[in-house]
Amino acid sequence: MKKSVENQDAKGIAEDRWAALEGCACLGTRQTARALTRLYEERLRPLDLRATQFSVLAMLRGHSPRSMGELAEDLVVDRTTLTRVLVPLRKRELVTVTPGSDARVHEASITAKGRALLADALPLWEAAQREVVAVLGPPGLERYLEGLGEARAAGNEARGKGPRGASTR
Repeated sequence: MKKSVENQDAKGIAEDRWAALEGCACLGTRQTARALTRLYEERLRPLDLRATQFSVLAMLRGHSPRSMGELAEDLVVDRTTLTRVLVPLRKRELVTVTPGSDARVHEASITAKGRALLADALPLWEAAQREVVAVLGPPGLERYLEGLGEARAAGNEARGKGPRGASTR
């Protein structure tokens, strides 16, 4: 059976294929990430702290020092992006970056000043988190986070990476 020419674009691609873009996982994830980032950054603004910076400080609080490679992997960013995120944190003396035991490895650590700012930021983060939970409900948030984890793992697996992003090839 021949497809109708009226239902195709100039390149011969059927309109139903273009309509499938409305369910794009990447676009939906990016739109959601931007909306949530705006919310968290509005709440963190009194401390002049970005959501990405808060995440770095929170990760370092739990495990510091941490190699730049490991931190980038856990944040699911490349090392160049991580370096860019760390610049203002280093200028504010919230984080230090020093050579590790191997000269090729650098380690990031949270400073006492960084820990103090993170403690001040925690109630602001909690306020944003409560706003999200108020909309989704606790079970909805749990399902959302599970779905994100599954999507992240699927994306990593499709790229030949393990669930956390480490190469499996």
